[in-house]
Amino acid sequence: MNENTDITKRLDAIALLLLKLLPKETLGPDQDKILFFSSLGYSNTEIAKLLLKTPNQVKSLLHLGKKKNQ
Repeated sequence: MNENTDITKRLDAIALLLLKLLPKETLGPDQDKILFFSSLGYSNTEIAKLLLKTPNQVKSLLHLGKKKNQ
């Protein structure tokens, strides 16, 4: 297994565990964003990175993602 793939899988597992451990009140409005990005197939690590960005950066990333998928 590729070392980067292994690290990514571990980070995904950690992110998922953190999301499950945090009370819903802690997530606040980000909970809807997490569900939205999950439904689009983003990994937990990618979602965590997106939530750390400003709304304008997220919009531009989503726009790039749409271009990439077309």
